[in-house]
Amino acid sequence: MSGIAIVSDKPFTVGDFVKIASYEGTVMEIKFRCTRIRTVEDTVVTIQNSTITSSEVVNYSKMTKRRHDIVLNMPLETKSIVLEKLTVMIKSVLESDDDVIPDSVRVYFDNINDEAVKIKIYMYTHITNFDDFLEFKTKVNLLVIKALEMEDIHISYPGENIYLHSK
Repeated sequence: MSGIAIVSDKPFTVGDFVKIASYEGTVMEIKFRCTRIRTVEDTVVTIQNSTITSSEVVNYSKMTKRRHDIVLNMPLETKSIVLEKLTVMIKSVLESDDDVIPDSVRVYFDNINDEAVKIKIYMYTHITNFDDFLEFKTKVNLLVIKALEMEDIHISYPGENIYLHSK
């Protein structure tokens, strides 16, 4: 019955990249009783179809877009005018990139904690191929770094400030 459910529901087909239970890989074969996938470690795993029908199945091959998130930790002493300028500039730079879906770009002042002022950035791209997505992330991260460099703005790093009081 499980094999029939997989064939009729078609949560995946041969060649799709999926996550089933704790396994991620490319579907190699779908049979009546089991499905074989080649994992990212290049091993072949045979999964009983009864396990598949009772598990969550993520089919990455059906994605139409991917999300990329960035968190910038700015020094606590960063001036508000700099934060305002930076968020506008980063949004503009990202929206002008051909691989970024323009209306998906969000750049906002997220939080303040004891280590940093946090700026959260996220956007979507239509690039769904994993290797191409990694290249996209590199390109976008460098665009953000260049925007920081243009304004001579430095991100913070974990640490402690020690203030000495002299008499």
